[in-house]
Formats: sequence, structure tokens, C-alpha cells
Amino acid sequence: MVGVNERLVEICYNSTWGLVCDDQWGANDNNVQVVCKQFCFESGEKGKICPNVRDGIFWLDEVNCTGDEGRLDNCAHNNIGEHDCTLAEAVTVICSTNVCLEGTRCTQDGNFACECNNSYTKDETGYKDIDECTMNVPNCTKHSMWKNIQGSFYCMCKPGYSCGEDGYCTDIDECALGLDDCDENAICTNTEGCYICTCREGYCGDGRNCTVSDASTGIRLVHGNETSGLVEVLHNCEWRSVCDDYWTDEDAKVACRQLGLLPYAAGSYRRGIFRDGEEVQYWLDDVQCKGDELSLFDCPHKDTHNCGRRERAGVHCLDNDDVGIRLVKTTTLYSGIIELRIRNEWRSVCHDKWTDEDAQVACRSLELPSSGAKKEINGKFEPGEKVIYWI
Repeated sequence: MVGVNERLVEICYNSTWGLVCDDQWGANDNNVQVVCKQFCFESGEKGKICPNVRDGIFWLDEVNCTGDEGRLDNCAHNNIGEHDCTLAEAVTVICSTNVCLEGTRCTQDGNFACECNNSYTKDETGYKDIDECTMNVPNCTKHSMWKNIQGSFYCMCKPGYSCGEDGYCTDIDECALGLDDCDENAICTNTEGCYICTCREGYCGDGRNCTVSDASTGIRLVHGNETSGLVEVLHNCEWRSVCDDYWTDEDAKVACRQLGLLPYAAGSYRRGIFRDGEEVQYWLDDVQCKGDELSLFDCPHKDTHNCGRRERAGVHCLDNDDVGIRLVKTTTLYSGIIELRIRNEWRSVCHDKWTDEDAQVACRSLELPSSGAKKEINGKFEPGEKVIYWI
């Protein structure tokens, strides 16, 4: 391109492109018209700008067209390659008004013609884009899909594949490339065109979100509140109930401890409620704890059951707000009789097996100095006429 609309004229001979000399072009407008017509333009004129060609060969010189020719090389001219021209004499033309509409291409076989591009068709309203995708025209390779664009289409690899140097779509290993969205506690496994996220052992979830499933902490309360409700345990990434066969306060203590609540005065209840239409499944039956275990799974139990949906085990637990400690009948700030509050009731502590170590724990609970604390027993401080004990 030597100007905004000005083009250098070349013809191909023996598979080589060569220049056309501008001798005779100023005097013969037919030369320009044949060139422009060959490219489906209505009219044109000889270029006005020096082409500034730095190298090349000339194929045509002394061209003299009548205007009826379909191709420039059909016009009268010197023998191919015979010329007396310099590079500054390479001819340029300015063509105007392309007669071919959008969606067509110019063809020339002695006379110019406008034909539909492969991606267009013609009807009574004009030229229209063909959606090759809906017509199943494209011949895309395996693992690729086609996308229609105005006047054409292109093939693109499906998600999970990339285009290789051979032009074929090959599987992407999203796991190795770090392109997966698996949870940090999941294992990524590459598959053809995709990948699978699987939670690691000890975790539950869909692989993209994995949470701890350790049975020692996998316990929750339902149909209640934070401290009371029906017991459900997590096993194999599934929450299920505990059957109330043989369910006692000792079992409740373990459940409360496992919940991170206080086991003291923990209570059990049976014949748990259920909601209409609710399906009840069980993980544990015949649980028989001693009370000092850390998890219900540590207690003797059965993994099979014979329980109906009305046999769900429940608990009443305590949290820190439910308990308290105080000194009564004090003579000083640092001595007195210990009472414990469980929920809203204060009761005494029996001195059976009470030791200095117990006294030190009590002082720490009272936020008093505990070093050197000593027990006091056997009525130095009378508890009163009526005494009720918690422990």
C-alpha cells in the first residue's frame, strides 16, 4: 500500500510476482479500468504518489488495453519481462466502489463476478451469514467445538483441553498445573477433559469444600439449643442419630464432654422428638459408657440397631455460664465453705477424699492465690442445719 486508497499493481508469472511499468498508463485510462474491474471495482484512476519500490522485477511494459479485457495480462503489452523501466516507474492505481456486497467475494475468470463466501448464502432479501454450527458444517477435530462468527466459524478446544502444536486438542492436567479448585484438604485426580476432587481421609465434603470429620469431634445437637437436644454423630461423612437403648446419664456425660461442654450434672433423656416426614437413621445403638470416655465411639456400642424413629437419645449439658463457685460462712476473704452453682441452684461439696490439691483447684477457680492452699474439714465451719450436695 503506497497511499490510503492507492495500490501497487503486480501480476504473477511463473509463480513469481512482478511489477507493471507505467509507460502508456497516463494516456490510456482503459488500463486502470481493466485492473479495477478485475477486482470488482466500478472505476479507478492511475495513482499519483511515487510508489517508492526498493526492489522487484518487471513483468509487463507498454500495456495498452481496450477496456473490454477481463484481465490485465490479456491486454496488448511487450513480451513478458521485456522493459526499459526503473523501480520509480512501477504503476499504482486507485480503485473505487466495490460492487460486491458483504458476504461475497470477487472472482475473475475472464469477467469479474461476485460469489457468496463459503459462510454466506443468498436469498431474495440478499446475502446472509450461514451458522455453520447449527448446520453441522464444520469439521472440527476431536475434543473441539465450533463457534460461529460473522461470515465464518472457528474451532476451539472444549473446556479441559488445549490446542497442541499439531492442531489437535489434548487433555489439560488441571491438577499438575494448579488450575483446579479443589479444597486444600482434598486430592485432585485428573481425568480426560476434567478432574475430580476427593476429600482426604478424615475430611468430609464435595472435594471443593472439605471439613474435619474426626469422630472424636463429630457430634452435634439437633432439635434443641447449644446445650440441650438430640445427639447426632458424624461417621463416613454422614450425620446420624444415636439410639436410646441403654442410654444413661453416664452416656450423657461423655456426649457433653465431646461437645466441649461441662459433663457435671449432665442429664440424659430418651424417646426423642422427630418431625413429620423426617427420616431417622442411626449410627450407634446400645451405648454403655462409664462416664470418663472422650467420645461415644470409645464406649461399648453396636454399629447395627433395631430402633424406630422415636428412640433418639438426647442430653442436657452445661456450659460455663451454667456453673459457679463461691465461699460461704467466711471469716476472711480467703477461707470458707465451698458451694457450687449448677444452673441456678447452689449446693455444697462433700469433703470425702477432699485434699490440699482439691483446695488449690478451688482457690484458682475463685481467682484467689492457690499456692499453699490447705483443706479444711470436719466442721470447723458448720454448713448449717440443712445441707444438699452436688458432688
